[in-house]
Amino acid sequence: MYELRSEKPLFYRVKDGQAPRDISLRFRCPVRSACPGEVIVLPEGDFIEYRAHAGDSFSSVAQAFGVSGEELEALNGGHVYPSRRLYVPVKR
Repeated sequence: MYELRSEKPLFYRVKDGQAPRDISLRFRCPVRSACPGEVIVLPEGDFIEYRAHAGDSFSSVAQAFGVSGEELEALNGGHVYPSRRLYVPVKR
């Protein structure tokens, strides 16, 4: 078996020992869950990484970057807390 390699693949097979955080950092996009052997679909597009501050919410971060709060929450899931890494889609 061979692996398709490109700058930002749309599909990725999770390797043993990889956590969603590892994959997120590698491809600079949100990954919510990943099990070894599973093929996951990586979100298309460009993302910037934002470190949340005290008092931030999905809606306040979304407003600052010109995206919808619902879209930002759907991409990142969970809650916003200080120092959390959020992936924000870049609109072009």
